[in-house]
Amino acid sequence: MNEILHTLEQTEQVTHVNIVEDSNAARAYAFLHRLKATGVFPSHANFSDTGVRYSATKNNERHYLLVGIDGIDSFISPKIVWKGKTVKGSGDENKEKWDQLATMRKVVVSGVCLFGGFSAMGLTADGKSPISISHTNIQKLDEDTYITDVIVDSRFHPYEIDYALRILPIIESLGHPSVFHIPDLEYKLNALDVYNQKTMSWDALKKWMQSIDTRSNQVKNLIKNNFTGQTAFKQPLAIIEKEISWFEPLEACVKKLREKDALWKIMLELHKPESFTDIANLSYEYLYFIYGNEETAVIAVEDPTEHKILEKAEKDMKSIPNSTAIIGLYVPSKVIPDARYLAPDTHQDIYYLDRAKLTQQQNIEVDEHLQDIHYRRRLRFA
Repeated sequence: MNEILHTLEQTEQVTHVNIVEDSNAARAYAFLHRLKATGVFPSHANFSDTGVRYSATKNNERHYLLVGIDGIDSFISPKIVWKGKTVKGSGDENKEKWDQLATMRKVVVSGVCLFGGFSAMGLTADGKSPISISHTNIQKLDEDTYITDVIVDSRFHPYEIDYALRILPIIESLGHPSVFHIPDLEYKLNALDVYNQKTMSWDALKKWMQSIDTRSNQVKNLIKNNFTGQTAFKQPLAIIEKEISWFEPLEACVKKLREKDALWKIMLELHKPESFTDIANLSYEYLYFIYGNEETAVIAVEDPTEHKILEKAEKDMKSIPNSTAIIGLYVPSKVIPDARYLAPDTHQDIYYLDRAKLTQQQNIEVDEHLQDIHYRRRLRFA
């Protein structure tokens, strides 16, 4: 595996980070302490009494408190969905829920996207500048685009490194059994839609799918090499892996999911997929439901951009038998690659850290608890 060009200690530039004091800190502080009492957090977890509204993008501002566990300090924003409704408040109005949650087994689920930014590029027939075909961008291709080749940077993207630095330590410190989702089949389903829309050649499709397999294995090893807790990997679409590999039609995939998996049958009755991408998007929600029941609460530890998964699960939860509690813990980015300033051939050379913004360049007084955030962690790549 190629070496990372620069260690994360070698850069300080930051973009798109906005930190302001949060007047709701006391309420969030009480909420986190109530979660701690139920066993979601270990008994030795510490919470800052000063909160912030932290935004890694202009339209993604949420409330966070600084949480310290086993020497790892991170901002965390919590949310609880109980039988299809958001739990608001830590008081005795929700005492029955808190008491039941304290008796429930906890399972952590978490997903990590593959690639990012310019780490996967499509070359077009018209010879124009390469375009990003990462998971997000591949769904937004123009109808007149026709990708004839795919070029993938074999090095980890900063996003993938960031996941190992930011999410893994939090999951490990919680001390619960953990399940990781690497969405390789989801990426392939997205690619099948692109191919069916005649915006990607057959050769490019095959090369892209092979690249997805390679990166999936790399990320799985990155997690294994940097996580010591009890863990497993779950692919919600494993039932139709053969159909995806054989490029079977959408109807065949839906039929097999409905016939072979009771939870998929319910979800496909709630949502009628019209594309492979629709199935891929449902799989993220599936992961939140498959491990939960009346005796087990699911803890989703995710990037804040994945909050939309829990929002969708909240709407469907009442239709899922025995699904009781899903707890979202959202941890904002510590490494922020900003593609606006990076050319395709240089994006891996620069990493953006938020340390400077946490301690300097702010127009507000930053609470002293924020001065010593431990964000460095030595990663093992083999």
